[in-house]
Amino acid sequence: GDIWEVTFEKYFYNGFLSIQSIDQLEDFCFHEVEGSLELRGLSFNNTSVNLLENFDNLEKISGSIIIEDNDGVVNFEAFDNLLESSSIFIRDNKDLAKITGFRNLERIFPTISIANNPSLIEIDAFNRLGINGLNEVSVSVTNNEQLINFNGFNSISSAVVAFFMSSSPNIETLQIFNELDEILRITLISTNTSDLNGSFAKLEYVSDYIQIIDPIEETIDLSLSYGVNNFLFSTNNTLTSNLRQLSIQCDQINDLTIFRQPEMTNLELVIERLENLTINSNMNLIEVRGFQIQNISNSLEVDNNQNLQSLLIGDGQNLIIGQSIEITNNPLFSKFCNVSVGVLNNNTVEFNTSGNAFNPSRENILNGYCEN
Repeated sequence: GDIWEVTFEKYFYNGFLSIQSIDQLEDFCFHEVEGSLELRGLSFNNTSVNLLENFDNLEKISGSIIIEDNDGVVNFEAFDNLLESSSIFIRDNKDLAKITGFRNLERIFPTISIANNPSLIEIDAFNRLGINGLNEVSVSVTNNEQLINFNGFNSISSAVVAFFMSSSPNIETLQIFNELDEILRITLISTNTSDLNGSFAKLEYVSDYIQIIDPIEETIDLSLSYGVNNFLFSTNNTLTSNLRQLSIQCDQINDLTIFRQPEMTNLELVIERLENLTINSNMNLIEVRGFQIQNISNSLEVDNNQNLQSLLIGDGQNLIIGQSIEITNNPLFSKFCNVSVGVLNNNTVEFNTSGNAFNPSRENILNGYCEN
């Protein structure tokens, strides 16, 4: 690249700048990089790590920042005067324990990825991002298995945001996106989910979905103050699943799917309105309690829950189900009285049962024969 200096003594670098030695880092003096900046394969000691301060003059990077495969950096505290960048990737830094830099970063597009840092325990950064407006950002935090505290992104109030977090089983404090009113999607995989209760303080709506995959806790009690379009609980790795009891409290979820939770025995839903409720392939599920559910505007589907015995949907009087009820392949289930109210209150709802211990017809329900 070409280096040039303007009269007000700012230095610019034009091109892709790859720093792979301490000598290169020592010589860094730029205020802007017209391209991407890479720090790769560096081995720091107690003295050379102070050279990260050389990045404090940097104000803008038109390309990405890549911080990868570096040793000896315990606390990454740098780029404190950086205002603008494209994507940021921080990955495979084996000694990295804290990320506390990027204190004044305001604009980025489109991705921040923090991945495969085996010693990382704390992220406290990016808290001015979006303070002067932001269009879109995707945040991915993956395979940082020692991560405990995550505080960041708390100035973004309006943007298209996707948040993905996986393999963070030790997370204790999750204080993120606390000014955001709407988020596109949230995905948590093999991660402690309980901190969803304490984060996203001003969130009103999740417009695409929340996915919780391979939950690690035995008991999950979610109390969400915001609405959700689609909510999926599922398990990919059935050998590591520990979830026994799940409770979800939320004013409104459009589509809720509880799928393949092999150890779960009890499900409680404190929700008034849904469009679709699907409870499928939960091998040890015994009881579903959803007394507060008043309206399922489209469909209820309960299928292939081998030990299901109790399905308490609605209060026994006021349940409305709009389009269809499908209760199939639950070989121990025979008590339809709560659900039958959805048939009694809507004479056009489709009602199908098969493969259960008792399979009442519509005529059975209308005649008061709702359990065996």
